Amino acid sequence: MEQESNHIVISEITTKNQGSYTLKMQYNAAEISPDHIEVYFAIEN
Repeated sequence: MEQESNHIVISEITTKNQGSYTLKMQYNAAEISPDHIEVYFAIEN
């Protein structure tokens, strides 16, 4: 989390059966919602 803006810039979601998702978010300085999101998926065996 960016301390100055209170934006979440990276988040990881781990599922029981399907692996994990990493979300990287970029914000326009004037917006509350992210204007760009990158999603990465990894299968864990």
